[in-house]
Amino acid sequence: MTKHINENVLHGKVADHYIEDGYTYHVMKPEIKIYDLDAAKQFLSERLALTKGKTYPMIFNSQNIEVFSMDAQKFEATDEALQGLSLMAGIVKKKIQRLLGNLYIMLHKPKVLMKMFDNKEDCIKWIEKQKLKAAA
Repeated sequence: MTKHINENVLHGKVADHYIEDGYTYHVMKPEIKIYDLDAAKQFLSERLALTKGKTYPMIFNSQNIEVFSMDAQKFEATDEALQGLSLMAGIVKKKIQRLLGNLYIMLHKPKVLMKMFDNKEDCIKWIEKQKLKAAA
């Protein structure tokens, strides 16, 4: 069930979503261990319900995700899934996930600039650095 708490907070079926400090922050629900195509489409629906057509940089906390299915990965690279995103920063639990995620990003060159990190603070620093680069 999706529930708007206020205009900046939405508790969804697959994630809790927040707008704060000019970016969106999404925390996957603890019970979501496999991020498959259904989860990816539900996540998009929830994110778009929160952002209401506006574009934001996004921080995606996927520390509890154990498997990202190939179908979900392919979907996440589509224009449909990327709508409303200016930048994407992901948080993963294990260093190997971060390394493999960044390698995947480097090889597949997504349409939206993206990078994986170990924590939210590094995500925010990277987003702010990218905003400054874009403004220069």
